[in-house]
Amino acid sequence: MPALEDAAKRKAFKGQSFNAKSRANWLGALREWCETEADRPALTDAAWKRMTPDGMADIWKEGTPPVRTYGQR
Repeated sequence: MPALEDAAKRKAFKGQSFNAKSRANWLGALREWCETEADRPALTDAAWKRMTPDGMADIWKEGTPPVRTYGQR
């Protein structure tokens, strides 16, 4: 997701709380889930917490996090 990587370069969020390895793993799990019949993505408890609007807001330092709510495009 380019918006997240751009934000990481700008240090717009707490990098330790949403590091490159976690971003890659979590977004990869979401991509895989979209391409399968699985009921839910294979995410850790930490990922489920962080990948919410509130979870992103907790770590965001600059501007507004690039988070969509259900139904937005």
